[in-house]
Amino acid sequence: MSVVQRPVQAPDTVAAPLAGAPLKFQPPSLWRLALRQAWRDVQAGELRLLALAVMLAVAALTAVAFFADRIQGGLARDARQLLGGDAVIRSDQPAPAGLVDLARTLGLQTATTASFPSMARGDDAHGGASRLVAVKAVSDGYPLRGRLQVRSAPEAAATPVGGGPAPGTVWVDAPVLDTLGLRVGDALLLGEQALRIERIIVTEPDRGAGFMSFSPRVMLHQADLPATGLVQPASRINYRLAVAGDDDQVARFVREAQALIERDGVRGARVETLEAGRPEMRRTLDRAEQFLVPGERQPGVHAALHQDLRAADVDELLDLVQDAVDRQHVGVAVAFVTAERAEGALGGADVRVVDVAVDHVGADR
Repeated sequence: MSVVQRPVQAPDTVAAPLAGAPLKFQPPSLWRLALRQAWRDVQAGELRLLALAVMLAVAALTAVAFFADRIQGGLARDARQLLGGDAVIRSDQPAPAGLVDLARTLGLQTATTASFPSMARGDDAHGGASRLVAVKAVSDGYPLRGRLQVRSAPEAAATPVGGGPAPGTVWVDAPVLDTLGLRVGDALLLGEQALRIERIIVTEPDRGAGFMSFSPRVMLHQADLPATGLVQPASRINYRLAVAGDDDQVARFVREAQALIERDGVRGARVETLEAGRPEMRRTLDRAEQFLVPGERQPGVHAALHQDLRAADVDELLDLVQDAVDRQHVGVAVAFVTAERAEGALGGADVRVVDVAVDHVGADR
């Protein structure tokens, strides 16, 4: 029996390469480490608390944004009711036919009014008393924004209506009836025309706040105005052409109407909108938004200060000994909440008290 001998390598020759090879360390993958830590946080409950906090924050911001949008929409709607439309051409003469044609070409709704002070009186059967009133002649389609509220009798409930008085009738404020001793259904004399009192005005959306607004209102149809004889060449009458419709078309009407007024030299005419022509209404609307719209949808607003109040702290380290001995060092922190579009700045200001020796205080002689 033959024995086959195979060569065997020495142990040192096998271990030598392993002993000489450098030991390499492979760090775990960042994604694997992140997933491992995230899973550990999930098991500990921290991520669930964070997710709940994020959900509450998103829900709160969404609710605030929705509430702010509703408030802004309501303010703009009420402001347009006060204006009488989306845009108004105010003049001391009837609006030129070109402006009316322009509005109709753009597909806008139109309504015209003529307001002026005059005397109204009752007939002889009711004493013939007279009173200064604010006459307002309106066309069909008035009002474009908002609704009138009227009563059919002094004790009746107010009902909203979508138009003005019919020809041959007038709507009046309650003080007109009380002063002249009239009732609904009686005749009211305006100039040379006798018109029947049909309704009592409760709310007029575009009443305004002018001087003549303090006088009781008498509203009639525009078709009855010539028969009264109240419009004379020297009469001081405020004519208004109100338009309403799509915002883009209204903006185009405002631009072209302004250009037409300037090109044709129409005297005494001006364009009024919420953004231009009525600055007092714009300011009122801005103030209302500052108070009613919560924080402009921001979590916080800081004081509008451009100065760095911490500039006084530069020398604090050098004055450490003095500040430790002198106890008349006063620290003041400033933190205010201001209106919208204010740049925020928080800081502290150092106020030091200086002792001045005074021997005698008296008036100079």
